[in-house]
Amino acid sequence: MKLLRKVIRFFFSSFTATSCDFILYLTLVSFLKPSISQIISYSLGMLINLTLQNFIVFDQARGTKSVLKFVITFWVIGLLWSSIFVHYITKVEFFMDYQPITKLIVIGMMFSYNYLTRKFSFEGSL
Repeated sequence: MKLLRKVIRFFFSSFTATSCDFILYLTLVSFLKPSISQIISYSLGMLINLTLQNFIVFDQARGTKSVLKFVITFWVIGLLWSSIFVHYITKVEFFMDYQPITKLIVIGMMFSYNYLTRKFSFEGSL
């Protein structure tokens, strides 16, 4: 039952953060480069995700400094990885023309990475 509660809370926090990320990306991409839009929207999404997951999903088994060290490191890696992916995938005309599809692919690609790194950051285990 505890695991089910944690999964439901994770999906709620992820849905909220991902929705903000997605909407902001689609707004920004109309006047900024896709990779710049990704950097801004991913950063806001991760900030929302981190805040929600800190309070309602994961049990913090590490000290705050340690958690922040891991979270920031994984956030930077995820930000670089997703932004580079957006940069290169939008070189294909189809993906440049259909930004919602581009963003959904990136969100799907990053979902497991974000869950596993957040779980490791807060709880110290996978």
